[in-house]
Amino acid sequence: MLRHLNRLAAGLIVVIGLLHLAVGHAAFTAPTEQGVWFASAGFLLVTTGLANMATSTASSRLQTVAAASGSLAILVLGALIASADRDLLFAPQTLVLLALGLLLTALRLRELLSPRA
Repeated sequence: MLRHLNRLAAGLIVVIGLLHLAVGHAAFTAPTEQGVWFASAGFLLVTTGLANMATSTASSRLQTVAAASGSLAILVLGALIASADRDLLFAPQTLVLLALGLLLTALRLRELLSPRA
């Protein structure tokens, strides 16, 4: 059950990251500093989703740490962005992304803290 939930949440993070990149490509037609920062968030989401997806199969401790750091980065950056713009905090995409980040961070921390067999 948790493996399927992990894959679903990780897949949704990848999809959100790809959508973020597509929106950024449409909004920023020329390379700008703001556009690069916007794109970097999309790449973070895609990479984090893929890292979390990789942990749903046989995973090493390093995979779990990499996935946890990406998931935690979603939470930290999401909180920083939301604190700068309170309206953004209550946007549906922000709430979904923060919930997925929280779920995946909790799953990775659970793996890291559980004794290895």
